Amino acid sequence: FRNIAFNIFQTKAEWTLRKSSSILPSSTPSHHQQTHHPQSIHYIRWISPRGGFIKLNFDGSKSSAGAAAGFVLRNWKGSFIIAGTRFMEHASVIVAEATAMRDGISATLNAEYRQILVEGDNQIVIKAIQNQMHTP
Repeated sequence: FRNIAFNIFQTKAEWTLRKSSSILPSSTPSHHQQTHHPQSIHYIRWISPRGGFIKLNFDGSKSSAGAAAGFVLRNWKGSFIIAGTRFMEHASVIVAEATAMRDGISATLNAEYRQILVEGDNQIVIKAIQNQMHTP
């Protein structure tokens, strides 16, 4: 994995672009009338860990081009510490998620942090690391 710097101006520009883009339906009804589907807005924000802790957020994704894994470490104040990404040409999303978590934990331990809060969105990976999942 590689370390990356966080560019707030690029992120704001991307966010503005994504907010302004309209999503068109994949097909229109046979009577050629546009249907309106109200969109619900979900706000997502980063929640800081308690004082003295480091928070590791990780995620993985899969597309036709391959899979990607990434993580970011921040302290309890929200200050950036380190981040990393990895591209995997032939991997499942589960492998990408697990790799992101492993890379993040490894970076955290290498930086000698010991009070870590780990957060991800893949329940299979989370339950596996908590020994709450048994393989058949």
